[in-house]
Amino acid sequence: MKYLFFVYCPDNQKVIKDIILVASSLGAGIYGNYSQCAFITHGEGTWKPKEGARPVEGKIGEITKTNVAKLL
Repeated sequence: MKYLFFVYCPDNQKVIKDIILVASSLGAGIYGNYSQCAFITHGEGTWKPKEGARPVEGKIGEITKTNVAKLL
């Protein structure tokens, strides 16, 4: 049986490597004769804070777009 799972983490090579190693030790990331297989991508997020929000980035009522990994 195959499963697909997603992990969101900081854009930090040590953290990414550790996640792959731990997942691999539990049997994830095996594809044929390969192990520790992973797909790593960087994301960009958008949001619009409403009244009452306390945004870390952006302003109330304005759409903000940024690299999400830097916020994690």
